[in-house]
Amino acid sequence: MVRKSIIEIITNTAGEKDAVIWENANTPEELLNKCSLFGRMTLKKGCRVGYHQHSGDIESYYIISGKGIYNCNGLDTEVESGDMAYVSNGDYHDLICTSEENLVVMALIVLDN
Repeated sequence: MVRKSIIEIITNTAGEKDAVIWENANTPEELLNKCSLFGRMTLKKGCRVGYHQHSGDIESYYIISGKGIYNCNGLDTEVESGDMAYVSNGDYHDLICTSEENLVVMALIVLDN
């Protein structure tokens, strides 16, 4: 099946006021309810996904383009195109775009059940 992704502008991500452009690739039902989220996220310069905890799931980010800072449990790491970032169940993380170019990320949340 082929279809267009649904584009949403999401504000107040984990308490942040920045807007994240979200393109949902699949619904949880299409992912057999084993994943709650899969899609592309775009952050403009200075935009961030706020610091938050994962409970009952894990999340992976694949950096498509741009540069940013990925914080996992208080440890900041610079990320750029081709990098993977991962947060385990129970851990905290956030991501901020630090480049002039948009930070474009594929995100996948897999349920821990």
